[in-house]
Amino acid sequence: MFKRGPAVLLLSGVLFSASAVSAAADFPNRPVRIVVPQPAGGGVDIYTRMISQKLAETWGQQVIVDNRPGANGIIAMEQVIKAKPDGYTLIAAFTSVIPNEP
Repeated sequence: MFKRGPAVLLLSGVLFSASAVSAAADFPNRPVRIVVPQPAGGGVDIYTRMISQKLAETWGQQVIVDNRPGANGIIAMEQVIKAKPDGYTLIAAFTSVIPNEP
C-alpha cells in the first residue's frame, strides 16, 4: 500500500516519546498538533492522519494535523522549533527535513 520509510520511523519515535510523557502526567489535557511539512495527500500526511485518529481515540483529546509545505520543510520546522516545548506540537517528517547538529 504505502512504502515505509524514515518518516514512519520518525513519527513512531515522536509518538513513543509522547506516550512516555503521557504516562508521567495528565497528558494531553488540550489538543495536540502534528505539523507535516508536505502537502495534504502525500505519504507522510496519510500516515500522520491515520495515527492521529488513533491517538485522538486513545487520549480522548483532539489531534490536529497541520500541513505546512514549502521551503523544503523549513516553514514547518520553524513552527515546531518556535513552539512551546511542552509536547503539544509535534512534527512528522522525512529525516531529510530534520536538521543535523553535532
